[in-house]
Amino acid sequence: MRLRTCWTNSKSKTSRRIQRLKDMRKTLDKIAEERSKYSLREEAITNQQEVIEGRTTFSAVNKDDVLGRGEEATEIINRLLSPSDTISIIPIVGIGGLGKTTLAKLIFNDDRIKNAFEPKIWVHAMDFKVEKLVEDILLSSGTTNRNSLGNLESKVQRVKQILNGRRYLIVLDDVWNEDWKQWEPFKQILQGGERESRIIVTTRSKQVLSIMHAETPHMLKHLSYHDRLELFERRAFGSAGAKVNLVSIGKQIVKKCQGVPLTANTLGGMLCFKSGEDAWKEVLDSEFWELEEEEGGHSSENEIISSLKLSYQYMPSPLKLCFVYCSLYPKAFELDKDMLIQQWIAQRFIQKQYVGDHYVNYLLAISFLEETELETYKMHDLVYDLARSIAGDEVAVLEAKKSPKINPAECLYASIIEYSQLSKLQKDLPRKVRALHYQECSYLSKEIFSYTKCLRVLDLNNCSFGKPPTSVYKLKQLRYLKFSGDLGQVDERIENLWNLQTLIVSDYWDISTLLDSIGRLQNLNNLKLGNCHNFRSLPESLVNLVNLRTMSITNCRNLETLPESLANLINLEILNINNCSIITLPISIGKLYKLVYLDLSFSRELSKLPDSIGSLQKLYSLKLCGCYNLQNLPESLSNLIELRTLDIKGCAMLDELPNTISNMTKIQREESPELGHDSAVQLYVFKGPSTEFVVHNITNAKRINLRERGSIKSLMYECDNYIIDDGIKRATEAMVEALQPHQNLQELCIQHYECLIFPSWMRSRIESFLPNLVKIKFIGVHYCKHLPVLGQLPKLEEILIKDMHKVRRINEEFCGDRNTSGTSFPSLRRLGFFEMWGLEEWVTAEVTEDGERGASMFPCLEELNIYNCPKLRVQLGIPPSVKTLILVSSMLPLLMGLDVREMSLKHLRISSLKHQTSLLDSIRHLTSLETLEINFCKSLATLPEWLGELSSLRSLEVYDCPLINCLPESIQRLTALETLDIAACSENLWKRTEKEIGTDWYKISHIQNKRISTGYY
Repeated sequence: MRLRTCWTNSKSKTSRRIQRLKDMRKTLDKIAEERSKYSLREEAITNQQEVIEGRTTFSAVNKDDVLGRGEEATEIINRLLSPSDTISIIPIVGIGGLGKTTLAKLIFNDDRIKNAFEPKIWVHAMDFKVEKLVEDILLSSGTTNRNSLGNLESKVQRVKQILNGRRYLIVLDDVWNEDWKQWEPFKQILQGGERESRIIVTTRSKQVLSIMHAETPHMLKHLSYHDRLELFERRAFGSAGAKVNLVSIGKQIVKKCQGVPLTANTLGGMLCFKSGEDAWKEVLDSEFWELEEEEGGHSSENEIISSLKLSYQYMPSPLKLCFVYCSLYPKAFELDKDMLIQQWIAQRFIQKQYVGDHYVNYLLAISFLEETELETYKMHDLVYDLARSIAGDEVAVLEAKKSPKINPAECLYASIIEYSQLSKLQKDLPRKVRALHYQECSYLSKEIFSYTKCLRVLDLNNCSFGKPPTSVYKLKQLRYLKFSGDLGQVDERIENLWNLQTLIVSDYWDISTLLDSIGRLQNLNNLKLGNCHNFRSLPESLVNLVNLRTMSITNCRNLETLPESLANLINLEILNINNCSIITLPISIGKLYKLVYLDLSFSRELSKLPDSIGSLQKLYSLKLCGCYNLQNLPESLSNLIELRTLDIKGCAMLDELPNTISNMTKIQREESPELGHDSAVQLYVFKGPSTEFVVHNITNAKRINLRERGSIKSLMYECDNYIIDDGIKRATEAMVEALQPHQNLQELCIQHYECLIFPSWMRSRIESFLPNLVKIKFIGVHYCKHLPVLGQLPKLEEILIKDMHKVRRINEEFCGDRNTSGTSFPSLRRLGFFEMWGLEEWVTAEVTEDGERGASMFPCLEELNIYNCPKLRVQLGIPPSVKTLILVSSMLPLLMGLDVREMSLKHLRISSLKHQTSLLDSIRHLTSLETLEINFCKSLATLPEWLGELSSLRSLEVYDCPLINCLPESIQRLTALETLDIAACSENLWKRTEKEIGTDWYKISHIQNKRISTGYY
């Protein structure tokens, strides 16, 4: 009987499947018929992303319309104008609508840029194809028209002719290309320019920068509230003036713009057409951010988010699903990366963790996610609104004190937060729902999930109701389950959830039943237990979880042991036992051959690691931070050939590192413990973005064996004790002596080195120890009276010396023995003295037998910076090769001894001379000077008449010199002067130079670009 019934049911199901196939065939036939009827044609589907019609950009901008970007523009302009040996790429990165293009335009049209670069070329580079970019360069340069471009080869040759040997500036605006194969051939075309040529790139994607090998990006700041408000009111009120009753509403609307000027601009333009108070309130209180158009609303509302939609369009299809899924959380919610990725996997948007990691990084790169200080992630409000608008009725977020707003027929994902109408909601819970998040809810009926057969993700976060609803255990499709809060005891029927992949349990007191049943969840990939205090060991049944890849047990203070059968977790890749009371590790841990991450931080009772840990050949990261009783590390640690991270900070009982630690050549970050009284030196080793050693012991210093680490290109030594006795000073000297770097070192920084002498490898023939050194810095070296001999370093290009109070003289000893080389500092281009309060003399040249100036000791020096060196005198003059000279703060002795007769200086900046009432006459001899900046000279009363003798001067900037009341007559003779910039000047000077009517206007009327203001800009 049972067999016949079963057969009957099977036959019925088969019949239904056949009928569905017949219906599908009819539908396809109808589509084919319509294809013929409407002459539609077939096209192959490719993986190429559809590119929607985007905006185009151009370089023109009205400076008066740009608010709040002056400081950032100046910062980037300074970077563009600073000397460099290569054609550098300066990126401007920020979210869509923040003003990257506007800032680039402001810079592009700045007078200082006009004077420095020729040609200047603007290219809208969203469609990043070499041929199109080449065409746009030709068209932007004005050398041709589109009809006479010719073939690709001829275009490339013409671009090279335009750029070769010239100091060009190219702006590549709105770059999306992340394919280095597109970038490299285009890059080659640009290589013929002068080395101080520059490329500005604006982009939303930080990944673009990696393929371009760009400099440190300028991360565009959000516009301040006051600037946004002014921008908004300009558009909203125009020349008619603000209406009092609308101003307060407008201020509240502007706060919603979250620093995005595009939003303030567009909203202001829209409200310009709505003069009634009710209309403004409607916008303020509406679901504007959900992009719902209001009746009679201005069409520009859609423009607010168009740039974000463009970012969305460029995403791969699975990533689009992942991104929109983020709208399931409430606005401004801080997302946990791992939990989010596991939910994506549970929803089958993706299959692998590494894909999720890539997607999160991508969303970060295009500013759709922002990282917080707590290492969580959140979405900008505008981005969140975009996701919500795309999700439509498929996503519902129900919050406290808000009316239900859920479409049961359409909703697939719902989030319920402190919701007060749960009883009503339970009747309408969508049957197709695939994800449910409950936060801080206090009641759920037993059968609430009886009809949600499609549920794949269930998150009960900080909820408190007797125990989980029994209907939870009927969710056969459930793949992600999180219990958090006072939920009572988990039923053993959890073993029925045989599809479960991720289980997270936190803030539970009694999980004994759960642990007994958990071993039967054969498909479990991720297990996380946190703040569960009532168990001391893991059950043997846990080892049945052969598919487990991640196990994290944190803040479970009573957990003391791990089972020997742990080795059965053959697929385990991540093991995190953090802040527990583990006493010993099982020897079998060495059989977890796939383990890549092991975190035992704050295992305070752990005294040693088993030798078997050396068998973890794939281990990438080992964290032992805060293991206070750890006394030694096994020698087998050196077998961890893939180890990149070793964190042993705070291991107070650890006396030494293994002898073989120097064999671990791939370590990128190592932290060692403070070891009693010898704790004196902190050494940062940069081998990539975050490589770090921290050394407190001479034994450790020797075992690190820097002399054999040829891959390290940059080093910074930093002493972490500012007040130390003689014993610690000697220990510090010995440690730094043992930390001699490899000959491949290119950059060296000595910071807060509180010793009397430098190590021997710096004192004696440093050129034999560090022949490839390019840059060296001394910062806060307070006790050394003499600098090392650096003059014979063949590749040294830059020296910075700051805050070395004991150094009195820098003379020929600094240059070294010139008998063999014939010269000193053969490659030095940049030299800076900063806050050298005791420095009295700097000798720059040899003295002949006749007592005259001989050969320069700095023959290639091009840029010299002297900041806050009040006693310094330059003996035998500034080196004549210097082209850029910056003098800042209280340097009267220096200026009095300044001999400029042989100089061909082009750029001079004088700043913060407190008591200088006039410029020194010696400056009048700088006839090759092209730019002169005089800043913050509060006592300077006049500009001299001899200013007119600077016949090559192209730019004059006077900033915050309030006693200057008029300009000299001779300024009329400066026929090469193209830019005059005077800011924070006196009211009298401003009036005298007022256009057409000022008494001094005739003196400056010939200057093409002039800006005179009593305020700052």
